[in-house]
Amino acid sequence: MMQYLNAVCTLFRAFVTPGSTVLVKVEMFAENIQTSRYGTNPDTVTLTAEWRTPSGNLESVTKQVFFYIQSQQYDATYPYIWYDYAGDCSGSLTPQNCHAKSWRANISVQDATSGLLSFRSDPVGLILSKEFIVGARDQVTGYYGASCCHTKVDIIATDVLGNSITKTIDVEKKWLNTGEISAIVLGSILLLLLIVLIVIGIVACVRRNKRTLNIYPDHRIAD
Repeated sequence: MMQYLNAVCTLFRAFVTPGSTVLVKVEMFAENIQTSRYGTNPDTVTLTAEWRTPSGNLESVTKQVFFYIQSQQYDATYPYIWYDYAGDCSGSLTPQNCHAKSWRANISVQDATSGLLSFRSDPVGLILSKEFIVGARDQVTGYYGASCCHTKVDIIATDVLGNSITKTIDVEKKWLNTGEISAIVLGSILLLLLIVLIVIGIVACVRRNKRTLNIYPDHRIAD
């Protein structure tokens, strides 16, 4: 059985004004490490912070993290973010009609090296399919939705070693790309039809102007 020692900083009580924060550092050490668990099957550690409201009620927040036992690793890679759209804003991008439609992006992120620390959006609004444990190396999914009056969102993912990446999702570009593709397809069809008409015209002209050329002189036999 693995046991943990924790050392918390000496700041046990603090008066926190609205909008301010207090940072409490927690260091964790592993004892009685079993070699068979090294680097595999991480333990799940639950961290809980408690505080009292001005009315005296005790409130708390809980977060789970994966605790890996392994040597210090070098990780310069960023989490990988990918997404797909569910709906677009075509025809609803003006201030007069943008409220009439909404769009949504289904988003996934994964950091298979050091594990995922945070996954959020700016503006706020990203909804996770389920809460993930800090240090998770599997795929984490969620979605972001908004009206067509707000067509952009930044998705920020950070791994436990501090590597962070931001991907901008712009549904307006998705709509423009679709229009460009449609224009290219239509233009290609029209060009093909034009080539066919030119070929048909050339063939018709050749047939109309075709002459039979006799290379032998025309001799008449005298009576």
